[in-house]
Amino acid sequence: ASQCSDGFSARQVANVGWAFATIQVTMPQWLLEALPGRAGQFGPQECANALWAFAVSSHNIEKLACALPPGGGREGFSAWKPQELANAAWALAQGRATATRRSRGPIHGRLGSAGSDKPQGGALSTSSTADALASVNATLAGRVEELNGLELAMVASALPVAAEAAEPLSAGKYDDSSNGGLAHAVRERASALLAAGVLTPDTVIQLK
Repeated sequence: ASQCSDGFSARQVANVGWAFATIQVTMPQWLLEALPGRAGQFGPQECANALWAFAVSSHNIEKLACALPPGGGREGFSAWKPQELANAAWALAQGRATATRRSRGPIHGRLGSAGSDKPQGGALSTSSTADALASVNATLAGRVEELNGLELAMVASALPVAAEAAEPLSAGKYDDSSNGGLAHAVRERASALLAAGVLTPDTVIQLK
């Protein structure tokens, strides 16, 4: 893996992973190893792109989450752009949901052949994924007003997974306190954008 990626900068490795996921082509093994291997050198954009690529490709995002710069890098998640935060929240939530499904049994479908990502003798750990998602959402709680409609929809879709990771609730109930009031802030922002007429129909459906 190192030989294949040695000629690439950390940003280029992240961009290559993003490109593979965008065109829905299976990432080669060297890239699956290079992304976590170079993650410590990633800036916010590279972190968000790599997380998105792993989530879209249904690969084990925990491997990547473990390797990312602690706390979002030297300047923390507060230095991330709204789009980067929204992409990361969505990707981390999708990655955790995928791991949960895998722990319950084999996955069938076009991406189900990723043998190296299947759990061996039990559920996949998602502690780093859950911790990263909680940190991203804590930052988002104070920056919801910066999100556009699409970013808002991505964050909203991640909220139930984040709440379950913090404290599983019975009967599908959702406790907003586990996300620092983020869900309430998302609803308020959505109402404001809807009143302003700047939400597309697709985004309105996603936010419901």
